[in-house]
Amino acid sequence: MKKAATVLLIVAMLALPSCAPSEKVFSVGKMSITLTSDFEPMDGLGWFDAIYYSDPDKLTLYIVKEYPEDMAERGIDSFDKYVSDAHEDFGKDGGEIRYDDGFAYFSFEDDTESKKAVDTVCMYEFGGTYYMIIFDCEALGAKSLEDDIMKYARSVKFG
Repeated sequence: MKKAATVLLIVAMLALPSCAPSEKVFSVGKMSITLTSDFEPMDGLGWFDAIYYSDPDKLTLYIVKEYPEDMAERGIDSFDKYVSDAHEDFGKDGGEIRYDDGFAYFSFEDDTESKKAVDTVCMYEFGGTYYMIIFDCEALGAKSLEDDIMKYARSVKFG
C-alpha cells in the first residue's frame, strides 16, 4: 500500500504543471533577451522600441535601439561616450558605471509621482548600433530583484 501511494504521489507531481515561470526569448532588431514567461509586451511604445512587464515582479523593461547616424548627430562616436552621456543625461547621483561581460550598467533611485523606483540602465553595442535596456522596479522590491535583473542583462545576445 505504501509503495502504491508513493508511486501515485510521484505521478501526480509529474502531471501537475510547474508553478515556476519558464524562459521566454524576446527580440528587438538583432538583439534578443531571455526573460521569463511572466513578461508580456506592453503597448504605448512612444520613444521605446519595446516595453515588457512582469506583474508578479512589478518589473518593467524599456528597450531603446539607437543607430550610428543618430549617435553622430549627437556627437557620440564611441560606446564609452554613449554610456557616459546617458549616465549624465539621467543626472542621478550614486549610479557608478560598471562594466560586465560585454555591457555597461548603472543604477539609481528615481522618484516619480506614483512610486519610488530603482532603475538599472544596461547598455550594449553591436555592429555600430547601441541598445539601452532600462529595468524599472519599485524601490521596495529592488533588492530582491538585483540578481534576476543581472541574469536578464547577461542573457542579451546579438545576431
